[in-house]
Amino acid sequence: MLSLYPANVGTKVMRIPGYVRVLVPIVVIGGIAAAAFQTRERWLPLVMQATAAAAEEDHSDEMPAPVEEPKVLKLSEQARKNLKLVSKSARSQTYWRTIQIPGSVVDRPGQSDRGVTSPAVGVVSEIHAFPGETIYPGERLFTLRLFSEYLQNTQKELFAATNEIRLLRAEEERLGPLAQSGGISQAKLIDLENQISRQQALIQSHRQDLLTRGLVPEQIEKVAAGEFVSTVDVVAPPLIGIDLPDDS
Repeated sequence: MLSLYPANVGTKVMRIPGYVRVLVPIVVIGGIAAAAFQTRERWLPLVMQATAAAAEEDHSDEMPAPVEEPKVLKLSEQARKNLKLVSKSARSQTYWRTIQIPGSVVDRPGQSDRGVTSPAVGVVSEIHAFPGETIYPGERLFTLRLFSEYLQNTQKELFAATNEIRLLRAEEERLGPLAQSGGISQAKLIDLENQISRQQALIQSHRQDLLTRGLVPEQIEKVAAGEFVSTVDVVAPPLIGIDLPDDS
């Protein structure tokens, strides 16, 4: 115990050092913390119960969140009939699925690049196919205006042979009754039949020649009637041994 005396008695006042003043609070706080740590098994459950009770009281004051109804499209019986909806049980089955696979298109040797030649001498007057388009066998590529002298002569000879047969048949019909009555010789009718046969052979030859030049049967019939063809369509060549996809 410290006793303080008046200064005039001749005693000295005892002063506490500064570091002691700092250490005393630290020691006190450390002691309290150590005591709390040693006795935590007694007071910690009480604190947890009080915290849980306070949290329950706070939650009891809040309103419950509304339950959202799932968004489902409800159809009446009449609407189902109008849409022709049919309900069936689900079952496993095989189905087709389309997937994207990276790749590149390459030419098939002997199938991709094909040369198309003109069946007759002429100039291109119309173009029906352009780069990037899909062309099937038999479709038109371009139209030629004919300048072939040989083709023009073939058409002229076909028309002439057709007219010659018409005249020979008319002569045969006129001389037939005379030959039967003995007015003329039967050799005259035989000569007419031979001439008709020769003209028919020429007509068949000219028709086949025009077919190989790219004319269709309808055009050849017009040539035989006197309407000469001045243009011809060049089409894509046919594919042999390759099945084309069905567009349907």
